[in-house]
Order: sequence, then structure tokens, then C-alpha cells
Amino acid sequence: MSEKQRQFALLFLMNFFIFLGINSMNILPAYLATLGAGNGLIGMFTTIPTMTLVLIVGIQLFRGQTYNKLRLLRLGFITTFIGTAGLILFHSNLLVMFLFYMLTGINYGAGFTNLFSMMYDITPEDKRRSYAALFGISGLMTSGLASIMAQGIYIYIAPHMIFMVPLVFSVLVILLSYSLKKECYTLVEEENFTFSGLALKPGIGVLIFQTLAFGGGYGIFKTFIPLFTEQRLGIVDITRFFGFFTLVGVAYRLVFSRFLDRIPRRLIMAIGFFVMVLTILYLNWMTKPAQLYYLGAFYGMAHSLLFPTLSAEFVRIGNENRAAYSNIFIALFTIGITASSCFLGILADFLGLQAIPYAITAVLMAALLSLFHRPAERSEEAA
Repeated sequence: MSEKQRQFALLFLMNFFIFLGINSMNILPAYLATLGAGNGLIGMFTTIPTMTLVLIVGIQLFRGQTYNKLRLLRLGFITTFIGTAGLILFHSNLLVMFLFYMLTGINYGAGFTNLFSMMYDITPEDKRRSYAALFGISGLMTSGLASIMAQGIYIYIAPHMIFMVPLVFSVLVILLSYSLKKECYTLVEEENFTFSGLALKPGIGVLIFQTLAFGGGYGIFKTFIPLFTEQRLGIVDITRFFGFFTLVGVAYRLVFSRFLDRIPRRLIMAIGFFVMVLTILYLNWMTKPAQLYYLGAFYGMAHSLLFPTLSAEFVRIGNENRAAYSNIFIALFTIGITASSCFLGILADFLGLQAIPYAITAVLMAALLSLFHRPAERSEEAA
């Protein structure tokens, strides 16, 4: 195993631990509902980590200052440890929980973004889609495992002890960070990013919209699956959906990741958006718990096509500003999650949960159609 392969494995493991903590919070909406929170508040509460990520990326881009990826990574997980400890201690006070949950969000903003950027530091330029797909397995495979862990703790130990999961894994990430070889990475980023430069990139407006729409679709599953299962099936069940989302997503990336660099980007994205639309619409038609397996499987396929393809495209057009554009993609994706969770949660308070799939489907269909109305691109960009 070469040094870069070893470093890739370390980043993979660290990202795995990060997302075990993040995805264990998929059951959080059910816990907040027991404390009396409405759909709108639940949507706002569960998007705190994504809002924190956007804030951190925004500060980096606007200030354009030099920063050290590794130090920022460790700082994020120290604050996560403090935040999750506070959540356990003040588990029945929504206001105090809101404040401590903001601290836990720093691991998403400082951890996930920097690990993804560091992965691109050791990735061949012509294999970015396939490497991004493989690296994404580290986060994807946690969805089912984290859901099982969190649901088991929620039911059999105590609901508020679900916060132990991110607490434990934040410590493991800090320890693993000391095994990284600094010379393999561009650890200190000197940002020369400008928003005027971003605006001049060909087709960037459509790409931004597609990323926001993709994030919005993911936000529906991340935030509202516990509530849909309770309303449609009479039980809170996240393990069936996220379990098969994980199994199919991981298998799909392992088998097909090598082909992602060869298939036209628009075709990959068209299939991904179409499958996502069908999956979301079916939320309103669920009648049996077993149907969650199909939903998880189809969404696992859509996510595995869209995430690495959109991420690699941002890095490609960013060129010399690789870290900045990687972070922009992640920030836009999380803004989509935040917007859909908040606004569609409020919509559900007025019109009911059944309005959510129809609303987000309209956005996803617009993203799908945008693939066929882009200006002509150079051949290397259209690939």
C-alpha cells in the first residue's frame, strides 16, 4: 500500500466516524416531538449543523485568509465534544439544547469540508468522480449503522442518550488526526477565491441550482422520514429506509464508481434526479413498513449518482481554487437541506406532511429539465 493509499484509508475512516455521529441524529426529530416541538421548529433545529457549515465556509471565502485545515478539523471536534456533553446534561430544555447543538455543528463545517478537500489533494485529476464516489462510501455506509445504534439507544436505554454517539466518535476523530502525514496535503490554504470569478464560470448558475435542488431532496429524507413513518405506518422507523439506502448506495458505488469518469455527466445526473423524484413522491403512498426498503434502495442509487458527480464538477471548474470550490459545493448542498427542512416543515404545519413531496418534486423536476437547456459547452466540460 502506497503512502497516498494509506492516507486515503485514514481520511476514509475519519469521515466514517464523523458521519456515524451526524447520522445518529436522524432520530432527533422524534425526540424533539416528545418535548413538544412542532414541524417548523424541528426543521429549524435539525438543520443547525448545516447552517453552521455554511457560516464557516462563508467566513473562509469572504475573508480570503490563510487557514490550516488540520487545526480547524481538530477545533471542530473539540467543540463537538463540549456540545454533545451539554445536550446530555440539558436534554429536556429546548432553548439550551439549541445552543449546544450549534456547537456540535462545527464538526460538520470544519470536519466534513476539510476531509473532502484533503481527499482531492491526493486524488488523480482524471479520476475525481470515481474517487469521490469511493470516498463517499465512508459517509454513506453509516446511515444504516448509525440509525440502528441511535434507535436502539432511543428505545432500550434512554432517548437523550442518543447524543453519546457523536460524543464518542468526536474523540476518535481527534486521535486519528494525529496519524495524518502533513506533507501529503495542502494543509494551509491561501484563498484567492473571488465571487466575481465564480459568477464568470460558464453554466455556474444552473450548476448551483441543481446542487440546491439535490440538497433539498436529501433534506426531506434526513428530516422528515421519522414523521412520515409515524403518520403513514403508525411507527417511528428509520432503520429500514436508511439501512437499504446504505446497502444499495455502497454496493452501487463499489460496482459502478469506475464508470463514473467515462459516462456523460448530464446522463448521470438525469437518471439521479428522475429516480429521486419517484422516490420522494412515493412517501405519500406508503402503506407497509416493507416499502421503506424499496425507498431506501432507490434513493441510495440516486444519491450515489448525484453527489460525486456534482462535487467533481465544482472541483473541475474551480481549477486552482480546488479547496474553495469543493467547499462551495458542500455549502450549497447543505443550504438546500436547510431550506427544504425549514420551509417545507412550516408548509407541513399549514397543509400537512403530504404537501412536502409535491412541493420538492416541482423543484427537482426543474433541476432535471435544466440539464437539457444548458448552453453549449466545450467537449471536455460536457463529459
